[in-house]
Amino acid sequence: MKDKLQGVDVWFDGKHWEILTTEIVKTQHTHGTGCTLSAAIAANLALKKEPLLAVKQAKNYVTNALKYSLDIGKGTGPVGHFFPLLKS
Repeated sequence: MKDKLQGVDVWFDGKHWEILTTEIVKTQHTHGTGCTLSAAIAANLALKKEPLLAVKQAKNYVTNALKYSLDIGKGTGPVGHFFPLLKS
């Protein structure tokens, strides 16, 4: 059951609700996903994006950061925040 719920969030703004899903990225290096998601949402809102779009784009950013997560240190490594610089 846990795997089926990974990457699933619920959007509700008081009137409209939507289930937001994304692909599951298999990695143990997930340190910072919550902070990254909230910061990405805040950054998108600061750019004056509509709230639902801000959340969807933030989820996409975190999903891609998980694809480039880093196996460094001991334990759970961080997500790869700088993945856009690696893509060419």
